[in-house]
Amino acid sequence: MNISNQFETAGYIPQLWEDTPDGFLRVKARVLQEGILAYDISEMTDLPLELNGVNPILMFIGVDSLSNPETLRSLEGARVVAPDHVWVSTDNVADISKGSAAGSSRMNGAAQEIDLLVTDAETIEQIKSKELQEISGGYHANAVYSPGEWNGQPFHLKQEDIFYNHLAIIKAGLGRAGHEIRILNAKKQTQEDDNEMADEKKMVRVKLRNTGKYVNTDEEGAAAIGDEDTAAETKSAGVEDTMNQLEEKKGSLADLQAEIEELKGELSVYKEKLDELLSEEAVEHAADGMIEESGQADDIFENAFPDKEEKEKTEFKNSIRKVHGPKLHMVVLNAIGIKTDDMSAEAIKGAFKAQHQIANALKGKAKPEKVVSGQKMFQNMDANPSNLTGHQMLGYK
Repeated sequence: MNISNQFETAGYIPQLWEDTPDGFLRVKARVLQEGILAYDISEMTDLPLELNGVNPILMFIGVDSLSNPETLRSLEGARVVAPDHVWVSTDNVADISKGSAAGSSRMNGAAQEIDLLVTDAETIEQIKSKELQEISGGYHANAVYSPGEWNGQPFHLKQEDIFYNHLAIIKAGLGRAGHEIRILNAKKQTQEDDNEMADEKKMVRVKLRNTGKYVNTDEEGAAAIGDEDTAAETKSAGVEDTMNQLEEKKGSLADLQAEIEELKGELSVYKEKLDELLSEEAVEHAADGMIEESGQADDIFENAFPDKEEKEKTEFKNSIRKVHGPKLHMVVLNAIGIKTDDMSAEAIKGAFKAQHQIANALKGKAKPEKVVSGQKMFQNMDANPSNLTGHQMLGYK
């Protein structure tokens, strides 16, 4: 089955970017990564009989497809459009292009990355004002019926032979694949950014114990960081105890050399774990993850119980605010009727992700422009909307 996909990915606002001498803007972007994407059945045609009545349709994109040399080559020079999808052709490229992919595409782990050179003044201003934040890739691909599992999560189809047509820079909240797919140039956060981040949740500034710097998170994240600091103190106490034991053994070094070497090894492990635990990046990443998972839990509950009274919804959401990680996954799944008693930790995590993708897929989304909004249109590999044959266009917002 041939498809032409409009894949929309959640973004992250860059705080630092490169302004070229000609007034252009260059940013680094993560375009797509290994994982499972949820599509509403209304976006699909020519489905196998085995998938009749199945909704949403779950598609897996693997590293082997992402790292295909022809796929990476098609990403190079792909046109940038904004603020929405427009399928690029020879007839419209001069009018709609806002820039292009720059340099060589590459794989970073399980993700595709490339630089974007934005040349349109209005689009540059919209990026800097945070009106446009996310990246959305438009591409052709083959959808192959091949049911399986990835990280404990089931899927129905695989996407292969991906060939890019364009990269759209769009508004926040229209993504399909989550927080990790984004513009990557964020390095520093200003006081102005701190104030703007408080629009949905009450944000607090938390001082990092190891560096003295401050990070911004919500109140639940601040409590969790405090828990991490307590754990770090416990680790530090363990290191101190080990050093004291070393001092006590010095008097009989000849007889106890083997034990001392063993304690030195333990000390090294403690130090490595302590450094990792106290790193600014680790604490910031943990805070971001906790905020994101809290929102995902809200989405899952809203999707499962749309008719519940707001009071009941609020009580449930408040009850899970200080729960994170595996415990949060189990609480939410049990609340919507999925029993986790006999499930492994990976299966529980996969089921939580699947439920969030289902909830996200079923949200009301704004539709792309007319040239790409027909969810059941077909087109050939020349990507010319006037010659639509043999390729399904997939778009989702």
